[in-house]
Amino acid sequence: MPCRGPDEDYSAENHQLTRLLCSACKLLEAKGFPMPNLELERWWTEHKKLDAYRERQEQIERDKALLREQAIAKLTPEERKALRL
Repeated sequence: MPCRGPDEDYSAENHQLTRLLCSACKLLEAKGFPMPNLELERWWTEHKKLDAYRERQEQIERDKALLREQAIAKLTPEERKALRL
């Protein structure tokens, strides 16, 4: 899932800028370069925390969907019909 800002109400332009900045920071970090300034370093640290949280939430949702699919697969056609599935 692509990077997002902390608020879903961001404009499309802000989403694009966040993704670009995230990509640039990932590259700097991967190459071992320090962040150019303290403001960017703070943003990057917070952004990584938010991204990790979002990724955990997305994994939880995927796990729930899989569990639901597996449970539904165990039902008979009559049970599915009774549950309107």
